[in-house]
Amino acid sequence: CNATFNIQSDNEGKAFLAQGKVGLSAANNGIDATIKLNGTSISLLNKYLAGYVSHLSGAVTGNLNIGGTTRVPSVKGSLTLDTVGVTVDYLGTHYRIPKLNVNVDDNLIEFGNFLLIDKYNTKGTASGYISHDHFDKLNFDFDVTGRKFLFLNTSATDNDLFYGDVIADGKVYFSGPLNDMQIHIIARPNKDTHFYLPMSDSKDIGKYDYITFKTYGTEIAEKKKKKDNTKLTVKLDIAANPDAQIDVILDATTGDIISANGTGNLQITVNTEGDFTMFGNYEINNGSYNFNFQRLTSWKFDIEKNSTITWNGDPSEARVNIMAKYSLPKVSLYNLVGQGTNVTSDKLATRTEKVDVL
Repeated sequence: CNATFNIQSDNEGKAFLAQGKVGLSAANNGIDATIKLNGTSISLLNKYLAGYVSHLSGAVTGNLNIGGTTRVPSVKGSLTLDTVGVTVDYLGTHYRIPKLNVNVDDNLIEFGNFLLIDKYNTKGTASGYISHDHFDKLNFDFDVTGRKFLFLNTSATDNDLFYGDVIADGKVYFSGPLNDMQIHIIARPNKDTHFYLPMSDSKDIGKYDYITFKTYGTEIAEKKKKKDNTKLTVKLDIAANPDAQIDVILDATTGDIISANGTGNLQITVNTEGDFTMFGNYEINNGSYNFNFQRLTSWKFDIEKNSTITWNGDPSEARVNIMAKYSLPKVSLYNLVGQGTNVTSDKLATRTEKVDVL
């Protein structure tokens, strides 16, 4: 016994034609059908990829031939996607893809080589595929390459472990199944890169949109939402150079921050299960240390060249080896020398000198 169907939609963004026949019994469960897509919106996929990508837009045109059985269907065909837009959630980057050709068979969804454009209209190249077994056990393998390309575009509200804008010459790899996705970024930052590394969990309460209560000395922490049975691991290999500014936030509450330009190789690994490690040595070429005293007053120290910050795993236990000075342009020598001097008090009272505080 077979069921014949012919379903058509002419609605804008949802135009398609599905026709064919399908067996309804255990002994006769074959499928012989075609699906024709005509400018169908791909935004319908947003709910299936939530937590990984968002703001998916664009239109798909093409034919899919469906055979096999109801138990193990076989899908083959070619699709063309136009004016695609997609945001990679964990990186905060939105890309445009002018055109994308996709070939589908029982073991591979192949995307070939295609062009990506970031929000500054800088072009990057990408390629990739999704391997699968009749749409089961999906495994992703994509890579993106760019020069002066936007690889990270996040704020503290997106990710409090690290954030900022990373414009770089580099590459990013996406690999693995959806429930254990790996994102690996290898980047040499360019000018206009500004990367933030908080070293403590202290936060300015003014930045929160909720209230944290304490009961009998135990803080009721907000639990981070996590998709069930899913894991995402992000690894960054950053070859820092003086073109990039890195801010090491020592205390977000008081505003104690080291802002610097320098060189070094930094390796950062973080996942959605809360693991966070960092390795590397950062040598400062120039920079400043903003020191605040109980929010009453602040001093900006200039950091001497060759000062270093070293990480060996735990980001909060970095070794900071910094020499800094605070310059006072006009200081009365009378207050420094005191009364036990042979210089007349009148001369000391009127004489000022520049003083460096180390």
